Order: sequence, then structure tokens, then C-alpha cells
Amino acid sequence: MSYIMEKIKTMRNSLHKKYGKEDCNVIYHDTSDVTDILKSSIGEKTYRIATAGYSAPQEGYEDLTAKFLSALDKRLKSGKTGYITTPALQTGSIYDITTQVSGLNSKNVAFFTTEEYWENTDLSSFRKDLNMKKYSQVPIHVFPDTRTYAEATANASNILICTGGRGVAVTEIVEALKRKSKVVILINENLKNEGIDRESEQVECASKYFWNIIGDCQKDIPEVSQLDLDFLRTHPGRENQLVRYYFVRNDEEAERSALVASDFIGGKTLYDFWPDKADDIDKMVGHVQRRKDEETAFEYYLKTGNYKRLYE
Repeated sequence: MSYIMEKIKTMRNSLHKKYGKEDCNVIYHDTSDVTDILKSSIGEKTYRIATAGYSAPQEGYEDLTAKFLSALDKRLKSGKTGYITTPALQTGSIYDITTQVSGLNSKNVAFFTTEEYWENTDLSSFRKDLNMKKYSQVPIHVFPDTRTYAEATANASNILICTGGRGVAVTEIVEALKRKSKVVILINENLKNEGIDRESEQVECASKYFWNIIGDCQKDIPEVSQLDLDFLRTHPGRENQLVRYYFVRNDEEAERSALVASDFIGGKTLYDFWPDKADDIDKMVGHVQRRKDEETAFEYYLKTGNYKRLYE
């Protein structure tokens, strides 16, 4: 009888165990080579989505971002989709939002981070209902610096979804385009963050910043070091073929934009049709003009009934 009681006590203690970093499955890497990582995790998935955004809560950010990602995941069919995000799952961050969509399973999510980020990760900031036992079992791949981390993320993914974020998110957009990955840029018009703080010249919202300087071609926007303008200027076809912008203000628009984005992600680009003509496609200047004004993706759909053309 005492043996049974002792087993029950042990089980209860394990349920309420306080997990620390020493309990996590941390793997250190010297390079951005992700070949073995993909083999043991999400490598077989049709869509390998890296998510970029804010690592801390922002007013008006969490609910709309979660609505968009959840609707997109549903449209793409969860079994076909894996995610790359960081293990710093602070409540309200893009990383926590991502794992609520993906679930805590190494076949659905791969955790990438840097030594500095992991050192500063505070497990006590995670939401209280997070299953820490499952979290501790998902491998955490740690890279030596931001550049290696960004390259590894781009190597592991074939789609990037940028929902905001700061300078690192700009780097991730450029790295994705260098690998001919599709980039979905969600511009949440409820966010108070401007694209860039003009005084400090620090990116405040990567998605708005990239739209301002690349999508909308505004001439007076300060250039930041994370933006490889030489590459973008010499490869205009990448932005034309591989980037789509979605402006949202409420849940309904977020869901409808996710529908349109899923068509873009699942469709083919000129690079897919003519892979041997990549150099020529790279040089193509966009023959369409990106639309901004006050019309959102949802309003455009209502007016035209066309899911696939948000630009004219």
C-alpha cells in the first residue's frame, strides 16, 4: 500500500514540477546548416513557416495576429505545416502565438534562438497554462549570434510571415528573399508603432518599415543596416514575385486576409514555372503597382470577389 501511495505522490510532484532551463533539451550549433535539424523535426512538411514579430506584448497586437495565424494554419491544413520560432514564449509575443497554433511537438515546431537570447529567456514570463513538460521536450537549437540564427531560420523555412518586430525581423525578410522563399507581410493598422523612429533610426515595426521603403517606395525613409538594399535593388523580381502585403484592422479582415494569403502560399511563382530563368526573373521590375490607400484586403475581396489579386 505504501508503495502505491509513494508512486501517486511522485506522479503528483511531476505534474507540479517547476521547470528550469536545466530541464530543457538544448542543442548548440556552430553554423547555420539545418540539414540534420530538419530531418529530425519539420523537414517533411509542405509549408515550413518562420514567424517574425514582437518578443513582448504590444497594444493591439496579440489577438489580431493570433486570428490571422490560426485562420491561415486552418486553410493550409495543419498536418502540412511546421513552424520555426524562438523558445522565448513570453505571453503576447509572436513566439507564444505561434506555438499556440503549432502545438508543442517537435514534428510541428522547431525552436531556434541565439546564445544571448536564450540566456535572457525568462521562463517565468510564459503563460501559466503552458505545458512545461512538453515544452522541455522540444529541442531548442541555439546559434552563436543573430546573423547565424537569421541564416539558419531562412535555411529551415520556405515561407516567412512577418507581423511586426524590429531590426532582426528586417534581416529575416531579406534572408528569406535571398533563398526565394515567399514572404507574407501583415500590417496591423491598430499598432501604434511606426515603421521607424526617425530620431534614433531604429526600426519599430518591421512590416510597416518594409512596406514604406520597398513596397510603397517612400524616398524619405532612413535606411537601416539590416536592410540589404543592394540585393533588393539588383533583384527586384524577388519582391515582385515573392512578397505580399496584407493590411488588417479587425478579426474579420484578418481571417479574410489569411484566406488570400493561403492562396498565395499554395500557388506558384515565375520561379516555380521557369526555375532555369531565375536570373532573368530576378531582374524583372514589377509590372503591377502595389495598392495601399484605405482599402484593405477584405474590402477588395468584397468589391471584386477576387481572392488572388490584391494589387492592380
